[in-house]
Amino acid sequence: MATEAANNENHLLIIEDHQGRKKFFLEDPVYSIGRDRDCNIRLFSQFVSRYHATLVRLPRPNSQRYYYRIVDGDAKGKPSSNGLIINGQKIPTHNLRNNRILI
Repeated sequence: MATEAANNENHLLIIEDHQGRKKFFLEDPVYSIGRDRDCNIRLFSQFVSRYHATLVRLPRPNSQRYYYRIVDGDAKGKPSSNGLIINGQKIPTHNLRNNRILI
């Protein structure tokens, strides 16, 4: 039954930029976010760097479920030019939760 619940878990990322609102159902272990055409999730905003952030899927402790962590910059560890701002504070990493505003 626990495996069934883990398989039914959905992660939805809603992005809003100059081109409007987009929804992304997250399933992959890693996503790149930014303005560059090589990014998995492209954003079109002056506040977004070419390689703005990386989403990483991580297992929840003592569970078969998982969550996503957003990390400033690219997957190689290079920070973005504009930084990652979450709920008004500039920080290098953050575990995603419902109703968080990210810049």
